[in-house]
Amino acid sequence: MRYLLVLLICMPIQIVLSQITPTLEVDPNGIQIKPIDHTTVSNPTSGMLVYDNIQQAFMYYDGTSWLPLGKISSLIDTDGDTKIELIEGQFGLDDEIELTLSDVLVATIEKNDNNDLQIMPASDNSFIGLVAGNNNTGGLNSFFGRSSGFFNTAGSYNTFLGSYSGYRNTTGNSNVVIGYEANYGNQEGSNNVIIGRGAGGDFSTHNKSGNVFIGSYAGRTEFGDNKLIIENTFSGSNPLIYGDFGTNYLRIGGELNVNNAYTFPISDGSANQVLKTNGTGILSWQDDEDNAYWNPITGGITYNSVVIRSNELSFEGFGRITVPAGQSLVLRYNNLSKIGLYDAGIEWGPTNNDDVSLGSSTFRFTEVWATNGTIQTSDLRKKKNITNLTESLSKVMELRPVSYQWNSGRDQESVHLGFIAQELEEVIPEVIVYNEKKLTESDGRVSDDDTTYGVKYSELIPVLVKAIQDQQVTIDYLSEEIEKLKKIKK
Repeated sequence: MRYLLVLLICMPIQIVLSQITPTLEVDPNGIQIKPIDHTTVSNPTSGMLVYDNIQQAFMYYDGTSWLPLGKISSLIDTDGDTKIELIEGQFGLDDEIELTLSDVLVATIEKNDNNDLQIMPASDNSFIGLVAGNNNTGGLNSFFGRSSGFFNTAGSYNTFLGSYSGYRNTTGNSNVVIGYEANYGNQEGSNNVIIGRGAGGDFSTHNKSGNVFIGSYAGRTEFGDNKLIIENTFSGSNPLIYGDFGTNYLRIGGELNVNNAYTFPISDGSANQVLKTNGTGILSWQDDEDNAYWNPITGGITYNSVVIRSNELSFEGFGRITVPAGQSLVLRYNNLSKIGLYDAGIEWGPTNNDDVSLGSSTFRFTEVWATNGTIQTSDLRKKKNITNLTESLSKVMELRPVSYQWNSGRDQESVHLGFIAQELEEVIPEVIVYNEKKLTESDGRVSDDDTTYGVKYSELIPVLVKAIQDQQVTIDYLSEEIEKLKKIKK
């Protein structure tokens, strides 16, 4: 009986493996198939079974190709339009799993370079959840949750996370929405960031953009644009934080504590009260004991004799920017008066004699205009060590008058007449001035030249006058000699 059973078992195998019967052995304990290389089998028939000594596995022929026994490469439905295919990686590429639904490749599954699971939709959209993105025609959207982004059509770059999040969005772009029914009714609004259950409005449709709402039901009753709301209640009539990005406005709807160091009051004080601290971190509104506050006046405000109006800043008793009749404007440095507007507003000059310079060798004016020229002090009573000039004519003969243009500044095109200060210094050093100053002045001004020569042109006049006088003496002498020669000739 045992041999009959073995015979019954062996008979169908013998039929299938009829071409390779030499590899089959039957003994009382079972059937042994000797290993071979399946690629050496010529003209295999469908259903043929061998044990491959290369693959170390049973291989069967499906009528087209050899396949490992017990392994499948695909799952296919009855009509063949929906399937899961296992794609063997070729040329060093990783294996893949492809999902096809109704003859459309919808996703590929593989591992990334870090050996993490990677699911790649065939399109640039990612939807998970019953009818999520059901009407979508836009691109680069990610909808996760039942009916999230259900009505979205051309809207793109949106991220909706939560059931019914972004439910009525149609053409809105670049929205980030997280939470059940968050931003439910917004249709065409864009660039919103809305986080929290029911945040961003009720079920009515709207089109708001540029908002940031954080918290359960935050912005539920807000339908404007560019608003900031942080709240965690349904009503939201006075949210904890409210802002308007359009006007750079920010409002705190509760007690404000800074760095856990001091706390601001949550109610307004009385008129003219000031905010004071008790030294332990508590600020409160209190009366100003010194009455040190600004008082309104016609067209402006005043405090402690200081008046500010739209076109005036005045310091009563000390001068003003808009100087009234009978007063002077004085500029002070280090609490010392330096320069001002005096004599009923017709004289602008230093407060103290011989105390202030107009410009310097490093920082110069481009031009100085005057109706009657400049006047230089020349009073005998102010001078000492007076000495007559000599040899002026020989000095004048050594001078080199030149024309020139400036290297820099606003007046680089005009041609000017004068001397070269360094040359003039060799002949008449008394008319040369220069200051050796640091590159950065004490008042913060910066120069690229620490030594600039200047010429006191007005002090050349005495030299020229003396030269003319000396020359005239020579002319007079020569004239007399000429007359004598004329008389001798006659």
